[in-house]
Amino acid sequence: MVELKIYKIGQFAVMVNLTVRQLQELDRNGTLPAKRTVTGRRYYTDSDIEKYLNLLI
Repeated sequence: MVELKIYKIGQFAVMVNLTVRQLQELDRNGTLPAKRTVTGRRYYTDSDIEKYLNLLI
């Protein structure tokens, strides 16, 4: 079983050179939806980095 690394929204924002607010907007409009914890916090995984990079193409 492959384990994916989990990134908090702030960590992911730094990795993809966006602000937290930009990521929140991408989540709201469905362009780059975040996964949610049981408490509703956004998080991202390695596969989301690939999705983001595909948006740039």
